[in-house]
Formats: sequence, structure tokens, C-alpha cells
Amino acid sequence: MASGEYWALAEFRFLIRRYLNNSEKAAQSVGLDPQQYQGLLALRGLPDGQEPTIRALADRLQIRHHSAVGLTDGWRSEGCFGANGQKMTGGRCWYASRLEGKNCSVGWCERVARKCL
Repeated sequence: MASGEYWALAEFRFLIRRYLNNSEKAAQSVGLDPQQYQGLLALRGLPDGQEPTIRALADRLQIRHHSAVGLTDGWRSEGCFGANGQKMTGGRCWYASRLEGKNCSVGWCERVARKCL
């Protein structure tokens, strides 16, 4: 690679790192764990027709499967998912993308997203 390409790559990585740092601070300022915020965005931003599976969440966040399970268990215990939130389909656990409750509404998620962007 040429020097200019290394510079462009370094600049790109810097901008990503700065964005993630700022969004983590903004999420914390509204009492939300940064990984919870990233998870909510990942679920909200899934492509149409893609089921919100644990595997999809883990892939989007680049975390291990058991970490994604722990993240969604926390949301469920906080009442973010309805009674039908957890289902087993062919041995796969997936969660409804519909968020419920005062603290987990789509409007709330969007307000946090605006602040964190």
C-alpha cells in the first residue's frame, strides 16, 4: 500500500473510534450501558425480513453467542420484551423486535439514538 492509503485507513479507523467513544458517553449520560445501546440499534436496524435471532445480534455486535444471550436476558428482565419475546424455533432462540415498556419504547430508542449520534 502507498503512504496515502495507510493515512486514509488510519483516518477512517480514527473516525470510527471517535464516533464509538462519543456514542458510548452519550448512552451512559442517559443511564444506558453502551453495549445495550449498540444492541438496540442493531435490532432496530436489521434488514427487512431478517429475524432478530441471537445469532444475528451476536454477528451485528461482533460478540460471542453467550454474550448476546446475556444481553437479551437483561432486556427481558427489564421488561423490554413482551411475553412472546422468547421463542424456540428449530433449536434457535430469537426475540421479538418489538420493544415494550416505558424505558424501552421505539420512541425512547430513537431519542437516545439522536443524542448518541
